[in-house]
Amino acid sequence: GAASKVSRILEKCRNGGVDGVPADSNSHGVRVGATDEMIFNHMVSVFAAIARGGWDFKADSTLFHYFTQELHVSQGGKALANWSNPNMHVSAPTLKAITDENDDVERFCKALFASADIPGINSELVDVRNVMVATLLRYFDDVYNEMKKGRDSLLILTLHNAAIACEIDFGTIRDWGKEVKEDFITKNAQNFGNSTGSDSERISKALTILQESCSNLHERQKRQEAMIKTLLKKSENQDDRMDKMTKLLETVLTNQACMSSGIDTLIHQLCPPSTPSPTHPSKKRKASTPEVAAATAATTPAD
Repeated sequence: GAASKVSRILEKCRNGGVDGVPADSNSHGVRVGATDEMIFNHMVSVFAAIARGGWDFKADSTLFHYFTQELHVSQGGKALANWSNPNMHVSAPTLKAITDENDDVERFCKALFASADIPGINSELVDVRNVMVATLLRYFDDVYNEMKKGRDSLLILTLHNAAIACEIDFGTIRDWGKEVKEDFITKNAQNFGNSTGSDSERISKALTILQESCSNLHERQKRQEAMIKTLLKKSENQDDRMDKMTKLLETVLTNQACMSSGIDTLIHQLCPPSTPSPTHPSKKRKASTPEVAAATAATTPAD
């Protein structure tokens, strides 16, 4: 089951020299340690710790399990994720934060899960798929920098292969991750910070995050404005070049027409067309009339 799998993973990490894995750690110890961490969070109820840890409590309160299991599991998970207040709503990373005009994000998602045999991943499970992809992009830079520039990370290589299949630049993937991360932090600004801090400290942290986000947005707008100005300048230069090329082409065509006309004139001057020579009046043939034909026949000797 899941416990045995966790114990095997811990053993592999310990044997592989991963720092911070105790010699006697196993799945049960991790489970108990996680429960302790939830219990020590003063904002998490004991029911959340019980539900998240999967402890046997259903037999004594089945109604509690049916009505509140999902809520308490979620609260326990947010406590383990070190949210400041696990009772507050938390927004998940979303792909809606990405500016996409060419439907590149959708093509990237399909390419990323192309080899995964998950029925409905691009239809009824598309929302779940998008949250998974957004989460991967949100932590892209962190994983990339942690794993020696991504060379040792199968996850980064998988993202890169999907980008290659869609002919998307790696820099674009990183930009997507930054957009998702900034959107995620901004939406959850009021829940960042130390869970042991006061409400005023949490609000102060949120205001700092929002201020940084506004500053980043302003810088991004300035870069986009500079890029737009550069593109407009290039467009103007191209228009000028097109105008010059058009005028040059018109000049060439005009010159060709003039040259053709001049050649025709020169040919006419050098080789004027021949005109028929006039016929001498005495040699003009008289029109034959019936009377002339009869007279000619009378004077002509018979054979």
